[in-house]
Formats: sequence, structure tokens, C-alpha cells
Amino acid sequence: MYDYPVEYVQEPPPRVEYYPSTSYHGRPAYLVEGRWYYRNDNRWVVFRDEPTELREYRVRRGPAYQAGPAYGRDRNPYVENHRVAEQRAEERRAAERREQDRRIAERREQERRMEARRVEERHEAERRQADQRRMEDQRRMQERHAAEQRGAQQRAEQDRRVAEQRKRDARKRDRHDDDKDQPNERDRRRRND
Repeated sequence: MYDYPVEYVQEPPPRVEYYPSTSYHGRPAYLVEGRWYYRNDNRWVVFRDEPTELREYRVRRGPAYQAGPAYGRDRNPYVENHRVAEQRAEERRAAERREQDRRIAERREQERRMEARRVEERHEAERRQADQRRMEDQRRMQERHAAEQRGAQQRAEQDRRVAEQRKRDARKRDRHDDDKDQPNERDRRRRND
């Protein structure tokens, strides 16, 4: 776009539209204190070397604009100081942006670490809950197994008692039957005697 070297500036001089201007590449260029300011899209530039078309305009405009050109070796000290101040301001803004970007990056990194910590804590809590559920399930299984064993022992004890009772009952019947048989035997003996 530019046939001549330019410098980008953050803002043009105040009230730049009141300074002499001419069209350059279809847009206005403003002559401010011997330097040409030009807006391209959303950025302002100042020409370091005066373009030929703009120099011709300045020369045609008369002696008021011919004196003290800012281009080449005869730079206006006010304009040069202004340019240096703009450069320093731009450097300061760039440093502030870098510092702000660094703080944002640090904050994002801190948020990322905090999120990772929250995720780890959530996983740890889930692991603890899973371990707790597993231990609870094991405890229930052990209780169920112990209850089944107690039930089996109680049934075995009950079966043993029932078997002993049956044995006692069977012995009683046998004795009773023997007692019944014995009188008959006595009767037979008596008859035989």
C-alpha cells in the first residue's frame, strides 16, 4: 500500500482535520507541523519520507508550508519530541499489555490448576465412596454369611435335639413294650407252674 516508509501512530494530533490536507491514494492526508498523517482503515500512519505527490502539494500551497520541512535531515524538534513521546507511550502501552497478558495467563493457569485440583478431589471422593460401598457390601455379605451359619448351626442343633428326643421316645416305647411283654411272660409261667 505504501510506497514510502511509514510509522504507525496510536492517534493523530488533536483536531487533525483542521490542518491542510490533500487526497493521497483516495484518502485524505493531513500536513501537521511539516509531517504528513494518513489514515488507512482503522490505523493512523505518519510518513517518515515525504511522498512526491504530497511534497508537490506542499510546494504549490506556498511558502508557509515550504519552510521547515520535517523530512530528511531538517526535522522539527517539537515534532521529533512528539514522535519520541508517542514511541515511548506506545512502548509503555505495549509493556502494560504484556503485563496484562502475563497476569491473564497466570490467572488462567491458576484457574486450570484449581479446576484440576477440584477434579482430583472429586475423583478422590468418588473413590472413597466406592471403597465405602465395597466395604459396606462386604460387611453385609459377612453378616449374611454369619447369619446363615448361625441358622445352619441352630437347625443342626434342633435336628440333634429332635433326634435325641426320638431316641429317648424310642427307648421309652421299647421299655414300655418290654414291660407289657413281661407280664404276659409271668402269666405264662404262672400257668405253667
